[in-house]
Amino acid sequence: MSISTESKTLDRALSLLVAIVADGGERPVVDIAEDQGIPSSTAHRLTASFVRHGLVTRERRGHCQPGIALAHLAKAADMRSILENVGRSVMTQYARRYRRVMHIGVFEGEMLTYLVRGGPQHDLVITSDGIQLEAYCSSMGKVLLAHLPSAERERYLSEYPFIKLTAQTVIDPVELAAQVERAAIEGYAVNDREFHDGICSVAVPLIIGERTKFVAAMSMLIPSRRMTDANISDAVRKLHVVRDALLARLGPWAQ
Repeated sequence: MSISTESKTLDRALSLLVAIVADGGERPVVDIAEDQGIPSSTAHRLTASFVRHGLVTRERRGHCQPGIALAHLAKAADMRSILENVGRSVMTQYARRYRRVMHIGVFEGEMLTYLVRGGPQHDLVITSDGIQLEAYCSSMGKVLLAHLPSAERERYLSEYPFIKLTAQTVIDPVELAAQVERAAIEGYAVNDREFHDGICSVAVPLIIGERTKFVAAMSMLIPSRRMTDANISDAVRKLHVVRDALLARLGPWAQ
C-alpha cells in the first residue's frame, strides 16, 4: 500500500470516527458513513476496529457512542488546557510583534480568569497566568458576559455586587447591560480605565469549534493616553489577526 493510499485510508477512518462521536448515537453508523461516501462494508470494518480500541461503544444494533478510551483521551486534553498551551505560544509571538500586553481569558465562577498573558512587563499590569479579576470592569469580561446564556447574564447583572474601583468604573446595572449588549452586536468591548486609572484595553471573543462553542476572550492593552477611536479599531484588527492565527494553529475543527 502506497503512502498516499495509507493516508487516504487513515483520513477516511478518522473522519468516520469524528462523525460517529459528533452524532452521539442518534443515527446508524452505516447512514453516517453513507454521508461521507464510505461503503457499509468498510464502515463495519472500521467500526469494529474502533470498538476494539475503546474509541466507541456499541449502544444498540447499528448505533455507537463514544467509548471509554476516547473519554480518557478527552479528559487528558481538555479544551482549557489545549488553549493555554497553544495560546501561550501564539500570544507570545504576537505580543512581541505588536509590542503590546495581550491576554486570553475565560469566565469562571462569576470571575474573569486570565489563562495566558503575553508581552512586556509593565508596572501597571498586574495580570499573570491563572489570576482572577472582576469581569464587569474589564474588556474581556464584558465580551464573555455578552456570550453567556441570557439567563446567566441577567442574573449576573442583577445580583452581582459591583464596586467602583476607579472614577471610570461602570457600576450601574442598566448601563453595564447596555455595554454588554453593544459588545455582542459590535464584536468587541472596551475597558476605559475602569479597573486601573492608567490602563485601557480592547477585547474580542474567541469561540472555538462550531459544535463545542468553547468561549474565551482575547484582549490587548492600550495606554490611556492613546485611547482613540483609531487606536481601538487598530487593536480590534490586530486581535482578529491573532485570533485567526490561534484558530489555525488549533486546526480545522476549531474553526
